[in-house]
Amino acid sequence: MQSLDEAARLYLAWQSIDADKGEDRLDLAAGQARQVTEKLRQSNETLSQRLQEALCWLLVPGLSDPKGKDIEWTAIRLSGPDSLATRAWKRLERDQAVYSDMGGVPLRIELDRVPLWQGDHVQIHGLTEYFAKYLYLPRLRDESVLVGAVQDGVGLLTWENDTFAYADGWDEDAKRYTGLRAGTSVLLGCDSSALLVKPGVARKQMDAEKPVPPPPGPGPTPPGPVPPGPTPPGSGPGPTPPPEPASPTRFFGTVRIDATRMSRDAGKLAEEVVQHLAKQLRSDVSVTIEVAASAPDGYSEDVVRTVTENCRTLKFDSAGFETE
Repeated sequence: MQSLDEAARLYLAWQSIDADKGEDRLDLAAGQARQVTEKLRQSNETLSQRLQEALCWLLVPGLSDPKGKDIEWTAIRLSGPDSLATRAWKRLERDQAVYSDMGGVPLRIELDRVPLWQGDHVQIHGLTEYFAKYLYLPRLRDESVLVGAVQDGVGLLTWENDTFAYADGWDEDAKRYTGLRAGTSVLLGCDSSALLVKPGVARKQMDAEKPVPPPPGPGPTPPGPVPPGPTPPGSGPGPTPPPEPASPTRFFGTVRIDATRMSRDAGKLAEEVVQHLAKQLRSDVSVTIEVAASAPDGYSEDVVRTVTENCRTLKFDSAGFETE
């Protein structure tokens, strides 16, 4: 700090001389004027270096216990060639103290950890205020990060185990959620008054409101037995008819999904294929998603760090980057 103070004083002194030179208050020769300009540049570089060395601690407020009252300060030493703000942001992202991109699974973890549920649901607009207000929650870059996490969580095929359902609202008179859906894409804004619903509660309502197929009606009366006629001479019993083919017991399929419309395409896959397979009695359905990507110029450090951490959170069986 002493070196920083001295560098700041020296810079301000040369800055003052340079200002007087510009207003012709000093009778300086051309060589002296150039010397003042060079000294100002050198002192500015020295001041920037001293700032990097002295202001190297990031103080992060937080609360480990949502019911606690005393703010806990974490001191993190920063390093690297970037600017102070850039170094602070990168470190906070790495420690998951701030999110610039948040998936549905991390959001579900926060909903259960605090908890943030208001009974069986929570209002999305209320979540926006929670993340901006309470120190026991991570910081979000802006409200669009929360919107993206909600859309990702509702669109997951594994929403019953990993995330949540979505509803337009709650009908107090009918005691049911309106516009309830999950496993499909949704569109919403940052000021949405819609709800996130606990998956168990959502599944119970969906099953209760599933349309029941009508009972089969009476079929036509089969004709009576035909009396056997005379057996033609030389005729014997006919060949045994072939057995009926056995019903298929396994299904497999592979489909390519547009990465820019993954939630929409995955939702159609769940509704039009997986749902029908799961309806079959004693049907065991498993869905495996394979992601393959390549970038000729290589992936940035931020993308590698974010994707690696999200894969770990989502419990990928295997994932990683490689160099050709």
